[in-house]
Amino acid sequence: MTDISGPGPSRPGPDVTQQSDAEPELRLTAYLYEQVFGHKPTLVTSAPGALTLFGAAGDRYALAIPLKWGATVAAAPRDDDMVDLRSGSQAGKELTRPLSALAELPHWAERPLAVVSTVAAAGHTLGGMSLLVGTALPEGAGMQSDVGLTSVVAAALAGLFGVDLTLGQRSDLGDLPAQLASLICPDDMAVQVDTWTMAAELVPCDLVGAGLRLMLIDLGDSVSTSPSGARELALAGVEVLRAGDLTALGPLFGQATSFAGDPVAAEVAAAACAAGALGAGTLPGGCLMALVPTDRLSPVRAAVTDVWPGTRVPKFLTAVPSRGARALSPHPGLAPDE
Repeated sequence: MTDISGPGPSRPGPDVTQQSDAEPELRLTAYLYEQVFGHKPTLVTSAPGALTLFGAAGDRYALAIPLKWGATVAAAPRDDDMVDLRSGSQAGKELTRPLSALAELPHWAERPLAVVSTVAAAGHTLGGMSLLVGTALPEGAGMQSDVGLTSVVAAALAGLFGVDLTLGQRSDLGDLPAQLASLICPDDMAVQVDTWTMAAELVPCDLVGAGLRLMLIDLGDSVSTSPSGARELALAGVEVLRAGDLTALGPLFGQATSFAGDPVAAEVAAAACAAGALGAGTLPGGCLMALVPTDRLSPVRAAVTDVWPGTRVPKFLTAVPSRGARALSPHPGLAPDE
């Protein structure tokens, strides 16, 4: 397994918005920042949300992938100790607080400012900052949607103040495997993380080439499926990916979940598999994840809809591993643990 420690962060240039080859979402975030604050941002970066396919809390190994839906941030330092936070995806959402008073926050500001508080509590010196954050994450998809937001805010602190987070400190910010998938994965790749040694390995995960998709089905808040207790499924998943037989991932999804006491999830999973899904299991947040051949997507949706309880229409998303973080300025590296 390869250690993923990298060089420390580099400070961006003064006018990152002039990079003509930048992603449209980054250029739009830079434009919105200038409209809101009246000056150009020092840096702009984005990072996707992520899925930890295998690996529950307490497991040594985890396997995670980034997805195309994520978060962006544009940022610049201030000459005082104030944090001026604005939402780029919810009009009118703004908050200005001293660095020392980041408590009792409105819901929309909790996650980005929790990152600021956690980094400061770890002993890193921060100054005032202006932040514009935006998300493009589907609600109710069961994805670890906070991961992208955590990653971009941490990247902003690295770029603005030279914050060099160790992997151990990153784990204090939340799901480390999902964070690493969000930060470092190229297209069609997954990352296996050893949480004991803080090392990781990129492995191929070309679902498109295999004619497969991940189907995410929102089960709602009433579902409380839990991990089955099966250990080291991440290692089995990595071996499947290395062998190139991605269809074998499907049965592992079911092994990772206990449907006992959750008849809705059990019935939906059974219907999906009967219609052609290669396996189905649950994710945190009330979401069922199924591995489905592309020519069976419509039959699986129809079968799930047929057994769906109540009047609410089921929500479906299809996904494949996407790229990790992108930036208008050099993206900060990952520091080694001491």
